[in-house]
Amino acid sequence: MEKYVKSGKFKLISSVAVIALLITTAILAYPKIFKRNTLDKLRSSGERIVVAVMPFQNLTNDTLTWNVYQEIIQNSLTSYLSNFQEYLQVRQTESINNLLNSEGRINYASITPSFAGKVSQKLEADVFVYGNIIKSGNVIRLSAQLTDTKTGEIIKSFQIEGLFSEGNLLPKIDTLSGFVKDFLVLFKLKKDRPKEQTADIYYQVTTNSPEAYIYYIYGMNAPDFKTTVDWFKKAIAIDSNFVLPYTTAIYFYIRSGRYDGNISAFDSAKKWCLKIYERRDKVPLMQQLLIKAQHAALLETQDEENKYLQQILNIDDQQPITYFMLADNYRDMGECDKAIPVFIKGIEVYEKWGIKPFSLYYDMLFRSYYRTGQYEEGKKLLLKRQKDYPNSSSYGSWAILSFVTGDTISGNKFVKERLSNQKMNSESEENILKGLINIYSWGHMPDKARECCHKLLSLQSISMRTLTDCSWRLLEDDRTVNEALEFAERALALSPENHTALHRKGWALYKLGRYEEALEFMQKSWDIRMKTTVYNHELYLHLQAAKKAVANLKNY
Repeated sequence: MEKYVKSGKFKLISSVAVIALLITTAILAYPKIFKRNTLDKLRSSGERIVVAVMPFQNLTNDTLTWNVYQEIIQNSLTSYLSNFQEYLQVRQTESINNLLNSEGRINYASITPSFAGKVSQKLEADVFVYGNIIKSGNVIRLSAQLTDTKTGEIIKSFQIEGLFSEGNLLPKIDTLSGFVKDFLVLFKLKKDRPKEQTADIYYQVTTNSPEAYIYYIYGMNAPDFKTTVDWFKKAIAIDSNFVLPYTTAIYFYIRSGRYDGNISAFDSAKKWCLKIYERRDKVPLMQQLLIKAQHAALLETQDEENKYLQQILNIDDQQPITYFMLADNYRDMGECDKAIPVFIKGIEVYEKWGIKPFSLYYDMLFRSYYRTGQYEEGKKLLLKRQKDYPNSSSYGSWAILSFVTGDTISGNKFVKERLSNQKMNSESEENILKGLINIYSWGHMPDKARECCHKLLSLQSISMRTLTDCSWRLLEDDRTVNEALEFAERALALSPENHTALHRKGWALYKLGRYEEALEFMQKSWDIRMKTTVYNHELYLHLQAAKKAVANLKNY
């Protein structure tokens, strides 16, 4: 059951990469190295990608010198790619050229991409390499295209040119072979991504080094946080402009609250952020925008972050995670009318790809429907969520929707089912009561919420987080502000410098008309918040309201 607690959570771009549901807001708006539709179609019947390298075409008008290199380049590429048997299955030159000869194509310059595709299909290859040699003056250009066998679509083009002679051509061929290999190995790694990780993230990796990418994957699958960071550092050592390890590490620090030595999680996140921010001009535009958005999320405001997220979408409007980040920012800023269409666009992109959105995205959109009173749309969304995630309970959401529309019978039924499910899973009494307070508060049943609060206070011990969460729920009802103040004070007794509890007490005092005391607590909360976590627009507006109220008192 989702927890309907408004928090100043950290929304990062860490396009990222995800393990299960860990990176849900994350992260990522990277440019696509591969064409997404092409990748979906390229599925080998075996475990490896099957590749066929065609003879290169001599287009130099110098058949005496360069015809021999048609097969030399083909053989070199085939031989080089064959060294990577873990990832690739390479059709050998003899098979390809015998098939070409049997079709009467002895003159390799006459081979068209369409004919090469037919030969590749007969060889049951997923992709084929089709290239040529062009000469202009003293400059020789080697061009190659990696092409989808089934569709004929060019996936990636490679090109090397320079003042070549027969004596220095072989190193250039090796360089071209390396480009093709790096691309194919990264392609294979993406195909082999863990099933529980979202597909779009793995289509958006921004390194040309398979080794750096492999280290990144090792980090994502590491058994502990320290090992994760160590692998990320190795990836960065190979490619210092590889953005993903930076953004993922930042997200992990913030979400886990882990320390790096004696440095706090937030300071560690800032350290990683500033490192990649210094390199922002060394990476392509899309990565630059990603880095700037993350910098804004950590050190600036949501307005600034939104500006960069929108620029990313202006360049590539098929970035679902970016839509969700932008929409959730709008929601946190109280602009749910803006959030809803952006959430919907993100979900539509996933549906276009044939990928189910995370259930959390449905939950965030549901909350926006709730905030704008669009209860019928909320109901349709819950039905869709139920269809996509039949084993995931939404009893809390259904109860809220029932209560807020006046259907208390259904609401009570859903509450009962939720309680039965929680008890079966041996959830603590504290969590059960906290969930009920959220449901009743959102369901416009303040008396029920207050009753659960009193039951909660009777427990022997309550966590500081529960106290602050319940204080926030009670602050939504003007009749329970005093109870909210009591919860905030009990939280402060456990943690006097906790910025969340300080703000809760300050906002309760504000609602009670005790503006000067309120400003004192909220200002202290804000000062601590900006040193230890991220900007929150709603809390900023609360602080400004307290300042204005105190100023009015002085001017009265």
